[in-house]
Amino acid sequence: MNLWPAVYGDYTVTYGRTLGFTQSADKDGNLPEPIDFYGPTGNTFVSGLAFARFWPTGNPVNLITSPGNEDKREYFQTCLDLRREGRKWFEFGYLQRPVAVLSEVPAVPIKDPKGRDSTIDALLHSSWLASDGSLAFLFTNVSEEPLEVSWLADLSRYEIAPAEVYRVRRLMPDGTRRSVAELETTRLERSEALEPHAVVVYEVTVGAY
Repeated sequence: MNLWPAVYGDYTVTYGRTLGFTQSADKDGNLPEPIDFYGPTGNTFVSGLAFARFWPTGNPVNLITSPGNEDKREYFQTCLDLRREGRKWFEFGYLQRPVAVLSEVPAVPIKDPKGRDSTIDALLHSSWLASDGSLAFLFTNVSEEPLEVSWLADLSRYEIAPAEVYRVRRLMPDGTRRSVAELETTRLERSEALEPHAVVVYEVTVGAY
């Protein structure tokens, strides 16, 4: 996890690395792997970093608006929309401990920022506290394969107030909320079926009967 937002919270906004939409083949005729876009973009979002700059390389086919980048544009727009609608967490909030992922998550091959072979987890996730006391749990599947994931959050270990009931809602990119559960326990456990490039945000607030 990114240590900077964990320590400094809403005192500063930090920026992620350059993102590239490149579709140009290398000298051997190989196109970039999709993970080389989805991985850095998803990691920027879950780390609470502001999206920085794009690197079009001067080639029209590498621009965000070029044909062939429709899926990338959709993913990037979803991340932008959810960051905007959830800015009280992801921009001005405080990074919290990650949830416990109960299922095995595959690692996906990726190039690091210097072009070296590396890996990244197919599932990226983070947890956030807003100044109003609400929590947000963020998940994204940056891989090309569907993921079946189970996870657990013990709310007593987060900085959310004790409550008679915890209301769990999903935050949508347009800012609407969809009710998911009402819990009379601090144990929040879910199973997710995440399609490739899915982004899911849950809001947890305290309530009473």
